[in-house]
Amino acid sequence: MAGEGLPVSREPGTVWRVGYAPNPWEWTDWKFANTDGRFDGRWDDPAGQYRTLYVAESAIACFIEVLAKFRPDPRVAEGLGEIESDDVDEIAFPTLSPGSVSTDWIENRRIGSATLRGAYVQVTHAAAVASLRPDWVSPARRLGVTEFDTSALKDSGSRALTQAISRYLYETTVESQPAYSGVEFASRHGDDLRLWAIFEYPNHALVSPELADITDEPLTAAHPALQEAMTLFQLTWVDQ
Repeated sequence: MAGEGLPVSREPGTVWRVGYAPNPWEWTDWKFANTDGRFDGRWDDPAGQYRTLYVAESAIACFIEVLAKFRPDPRVAEGLGEIESDDVDEIAFPTLSPGSVSTDWIENRRIGSATLRGAYVQVTHAAAVASLRPDWVSPARRLGVTEFDTSALKDSGSRALTQAISRYLYETTVESQPAYSGVEFASRHGDDLRLWAIFEYPNHALVSPELADITDEPLTAAHPALQEAMTLFQLTWVDQ
């Protein structure tokens, strides 16, 4: 496959994550995978052999990602299955009417920051698209994607393509060592929101070694970034 000269961000710095207690920074337990043993996130492994951890450049970016599924938009309500979501959420929180978020959603959730190290392919960068395109146009079309561009890499309906690219990058090596720690990509909810998917390699423990200076605390409805996201999406709390 192509991919030489892919743009890479190194040592990204401070990142944020919203996850479950007791440790939101641990890899998601395999028990929350689909019945076929795989996760269905955009950059997850199509073979179900490694996990990914999704983090964001800011707390507000985290909340925009996890709350987007609740937006009060009829078109979104019709296509909730296409919205990026936490695999654990799908099990723990059945779909509510658009615009409503159960107060139970906050329970057992924590928010924190960490320092992200490593090398991450900037897959939605113009140079990355140009580098990957020659060898990925045909596979993309076989998967029903008519054009290999940034829209295809952001489209939630193109996960078979993005997962295949994830696998390719995961398997890329330099001197028998993994070439990349994961991918950096722009959120489909806004180009100004940077996200990362960190790859789990065989020698990794419960938490990726690419993470340092880890902090986390219980999430409350009073968190400023959560309130900002709720206002942005016109969401309201409901008791359930």
